[in-house]
Amino acid sequence: MANSSQIDLTYKLIIGLFDAAPGKVNLASLLSLLDDGLTLPQVSNVLDSTLLFTQEVIGGLSQADQVSMIMSHFGLTEGQSTGNARSLARSYFTDRLKAGDSWGQIIYDAIVYLSGKPDARFDNTVTLLNNKVLVAKIYSQSYSDENLITLKSIL
Repeated sequence: MANSSQIDLTYKLIIGLFDAAPGKVNLASLLSLLDDGLTLPQVSNVLDSTLLFTQEVIGGLSQADQVSMIMSHFGLTEGQSTGNARSLARSYFTDRLKAGDSWGQIIYDAIVYLSGKPDARFDNTVTLLNNKVLVAKIYSQSYSDENLITLKSIL
């Protein structure tokens, strides 16, 4: 059975990739992958290879627009974050993509970093991510939906 740290990171992966609450059924499905022996990085790679991610989230977007989209999931947009945090995140995401890393790998590493002791410039990002996790947990305890737009609207 997945431990509380794995569950928390699973919520953060879903938020990082989809900017959505998972819902009860989707969360149970992802946690069963952990119970079956997959690691969190592997689960993240499973998520980024889904048609939902490749077509609905980043489909048709240039690499620069993909980076902007993912940054928005963390509140790293103009008016919501400082320029330093945005600049660092944009460079990090862009450099990792250029190095050939998948979004699953990149988001997993970013989540682990933000869940540790990140640079103080990311304090607002960490607070937003934790607040999104709280809302996603409350929703996903009792509710589910298959529609990404609905699940995104929860956050």
